[in-house]
Amino acid sequence: ECLIKLSTGEFLNINVEYIVSKEYLPLFVMIEHSIGKKRACETYSFNTKDNTLSYTFLNSNNEIKSEIISIPPRFHIATPTAATAFLFIRTKRFDTNSKNFYSVLQSTNYWTYNDTPSFKIITLERESISLEKIKINGQELQATAYKLFEQHEPHKTAKNLPFISCYLSQHGSIPYQLAT
Repeated sequence: ECLIKLSTGEFLNINVEYIVSKEYLPLFVMIEHSIGKKRACETYSFNTKDNTLSYTFLNSNNEIKSEIISIPPRFHIATPTAATAFLFIRTKRFDTNSKNFYSVLQSTNYWTYNDTPSFKIITLERESISLEKIKINGQELQATAYKLFEQHEPHKTAKNLPFISCYLSQHGSIPYQLAT
């Protein structure tokens, strides 16, 4: 859950429910947004029988849109919360010597339905083999440093593209720190 006070004095409330399989693939994801009386809810349900994803969008104007999305064998669903942001790293064996590519389903539907969620290829690159020490609220923690960027062209590197620096826990891929 995220509760954010906006400059208007209103609160943006975001609730995310994220259920994964033992392989960390999303089985069910629900994202609810609300500001005052304005509400929107997106749900994703994985159908294991036909390997598809059911997507439903519903807002406070009773606008409902449902779709079936074809999915790759391994995928992740992007949400606006950091706690679920790096679950994808657990979906396959991580190659520490090179870049690791992941398919992430991303939606642009916030308050109204704009378009079908689409897949983006993101790249996660480990910055060093050893763990780094970082301080959070006076506590020293060990974390793995990564660069995360959207892969536009395979021959480009993180040096040529905007990226996010990530420090992840070695336990469960929990992000300790994210920075652009």
